[in-house]
Amino acid sequence: MKAPLDSQLTVRDLLKACFERLQEKNAAYSMRAFARDLKISSAALSEIIRGKRFVSKQKALTLLGLAGVGPGELAKVAELFDNRSALKKRKLTMKSLKEDDYALISHWLHFAILALMETDDFRSDVAWIAQRLASTQSQVEACLERLLRLGLIRQGSAGKLLHSGAQYCSSDGVPSDAVKESHRRHFALAHAALEKFHLEHRYNSTLTLAIDPKKLPKARKMIVDFEKKLAGFLERGGKKSEVYKIGVQVFPLTQE
Repeated sequence: MKAPLDSQLTVRDLLKACFERLQEKNAAYSMRAFARDLKISSAALSEIIRGKRFVSKQKALTLLGLAGVGPGELAKVAELFDNRSALKKRKLTMKSLKEDDYALISHWLHFAILALMETDDFRSDVAWIAQRLASTQSQVEACLERLLRLGLIRQGSAGKLLHSGAQYCSSDGVPSDAVKESHRRHFALAHAALEKFHLEHRYNSTLTLAIDPKKLPKARKMIVDFEKKLAGFLERGGKKSEVYKIGVQVFPLTQE
């Protein structure tokens, strides 16, 4: 069963609290001893507490039960896991969907994560994703939760992050300011790349032309067709190890 990030955070917090209580009673009580009492390896426990391993509902309840969490808290944790399944079965409210639409479109990190998941060495590890995409763990966690909520990714066994196979379709049009914000962030990334990456890892080219504006609709179609062809060439075959962003801009320099 897919486990949402909010339930994972709760499990981690409860495990930390239980360990701290046990340490207060016995200063010599170690994380290794805690793992032994929970009947898992100390490495696995460390990964769970650090957010590098996701656990299923059943595993979470078993660990927390062994840690001494009471029935009331266990019921709340179970509800957090169950709410994710219930959420899939009912339609999101238009307000929340529009908010997610805005955040998804306006911030490049969502689509960067989806692309990173297609690389050959991808890890379902928040810290690793944050390091690879030069972001913070909190930003990555927020994006992953949104991608889960929109059904664009799912969690498999042992919390492995997987593409759901779903295609993104926004609700009743995406706000124009979200698209504009997306472009602003794209330009900021492109600007930073000029200083950050050597020429062998980037390509920049511009044209300045006198044109007939009536040709722009056909030019847009030609650009879209080219982008599809280029994407097909870059994504087929070979070893996928890096995530790149490609942008095309067309805008007037003359004023009416």
